[in-house]
Amino acid sequence: MRKLFLVILFFLIISVILAKPIIKFDETVYDFGKIKEEGGPYEHTFKFKNIGDTPLKLTRVKAGCGCTVASWSTGNILPGEKGFVKVVYDSNNRPGSFHKKIMVYSFDLEKPIELMVKGEVLPTPGKFYAKMTVGDLQFDKNRVTVGRIKENEVRTVTINTYNKGNAPIKIAVTSKPKYVTIKFDKNVLQPKEKGKMAVVYISERCNKYGNINDVITFEINGKPNKRKYYVYSYRYKDFSKLSKQAKENAPHIKLMSKNINFSTLKSNHKEFDTIRILNYGKTDLDILYVTCSDKIKIISYPKKIAPKEKSEIVFQIKNKNNINAFRGFIKIYTNDPSHFENIITIYGNAQKKLDEKKLGFKYISPDKFWEIKDKIIKENKKAKKNNNQKSVILDVQDHESYEKFHIKGAKNIP
Repeated sequence: MRKLFLVILFFLIISVILAKPIIKFDETVYDFGKIKEEGGPYEHTFKFKNIGDTPLKLTRVKAGCGCTVASWSTGNILPGEKGFVKVVYDSNNRPGSFHKKIMVYSFDLEKPIELMVKGEVLPTPGKFYAKMTVGDLQFDKNRVTVGRIKENEVRTVTINTYNKGNAPIKIAVTSKPKYVTIKFDKNVLQPKEKGKMAVVYISERCNKYGNINDVITFEINGKPNKRKYYVYSYRYKDFSKLSKQAKENAPHIKLMSKNINFSTLKSNHKEFDTIRILNYGKTDLDILYVTCSDKIKIISYPKKIAPKEKSEIVFQIKNKNNINAFRGFIKIYTNDPSHFENIITIYGNAQKKLDEKKLGFKYISPDKFWEIKDKIIKENKKAKKNNNQKSVILDVQDHESYEKFHIKGAKNIP
C-alpha cells in the first residue's frame, strides 16, 4: 500500500511539474488585402484560447513600425478561457505593401508568439509622398540608391520632387561626386508643383570600388542648404566575360592574416602595422582600391604584385594608445576573379596606461587577473583575519549579472 501511495505521489508531482499554459490562436496571420490610405486606421483582433493546464498571463505585446497594439487580455486567463490581442494599422502616408510583426510575450511561455498583419495600401491619387525634405523642396526617395553597378556602366535614377511651400523655388546643385551628373526637368518649381530630378551615375569616372556613399547638396533660391542627400552604390569589376584561358592565367591573392589583433601585433615598423600579401597566380595582381573604417589610416599599398611575389599594405591605428575595445576593417579590391573583395578584421584593446601612484591602486588587466585570481583571494582571506586587508577586488557589471556570477569577496560597481 505504501509503495502504491509513493507511485501515485510521484506521478502527481510529475504532472504538476509538466503542467503549463498553452496558448492557441485562431490565426497568426491576417491579410487586410488592398486598403485605401484615407480609409484607415484599420483594426483586427487576434483571438486565442488557453488549452494548457495552468493560468496564462500576457506580460507584453510589441508591434512593428506603423502598427500599434490597441489592447490585449491583461488578467489571468484560466485553462479553457479565451483572450485577445487587438491590432491597429495606420495607413496614413504608407502606400505600398506591408508585413508587420506583433510579438506576444508571457513568462509562462517558452518563447514569444509571432503574429503578423499584411496587406497593400493603395496610394491616394495625386498625393505626393515625401521621404526627404531640403527647405521647401521635397523628394519621394530618402536617398539615391544606385545599387550594384559595373565599373564601366551608366545608370540613371529618377527622383520625383515637389515644392511644398507658397513661393517659387529655384534649385541648384552646390556639390556632388565627379561621376554623377544631375538634371532637373524644371529649375524653378512653382508652389505645389511637381518635378523630376535625374541622377546619372557614370561609373567609369569613379576610382573607388565596393560600397560607396557620397553626398549631394543643394542651393535653394540662392541660399546653400546644409541638408545632405546621399548617393549609395556598390561598384564592382565584372569578370563574367573572361575566357577559360584568362581564368586559368588569372592572378590570385593570398592574405597572410585575415584577423589582426593590433594590441599584440609585432610590427616591422616603429609606428605602423602591415598586412602581407602574396600573388600565387600566373599574371600581375592589381590592387584596384583599398578602404578602411574610422580610426584606421592607410599609409601605402602596392598597385601591382608580380606572380609569386609578396608585398604589403602599411596602415596605422589612429590614437592607438587610447583605444579601448576597438573593432574595424580594411577592404582590398583586386583583379582576382575569385577574390574581388577581401576583408581584414582589425581589433584590439590598447587601454591607456594608468598612473597607479596617483590613483592609489594597482591596475591588473582582465587577462592577467584570471591568472592570479586564486592567489589574490587567498591573500585577501588571510589579510582579513589579521585585519590587514591590502587589496579589494572591484567587479564592474550590472547588479543582475553580479548576483548570478561574481568573484567571492569582490565589491560590485554597477
